[in-house]
Amino acid sequence: MARSIKTTCIGAYPKPDFVRLPDWFNHPDGPDTADPTSLWEKAMDVLGPDAQDIIARGVAQAIDDQIECGIDIPTDGEISDDGKGPRG
Repeated sequence: MARSIKTTCIGAYPKPDFVRLPDWFNHPDGPDTADPTSLWEKAMDVLGPDAQDIIARGVAQAIDDQIECGIDIPTDGEISDDGKGPRG
């Protein structure tokens, strides 16, 4: 019997151009700054009243890309990552 390994995507999938959120790992003070998401509210304001819809479209695109490429277990690609770390 042939064995197979399920594939998935972990970590940050590249954000589509229309999801204009900062890359928290490139924060001017570095990734270990005390408040790496200090610009989160400003970024959400810049996206405007459709921010959640824009993020949802970005997540859908990331998932569609993964499915198209044959990924068995697609993820949200951390498109809406606010830099606060793992949840759960």
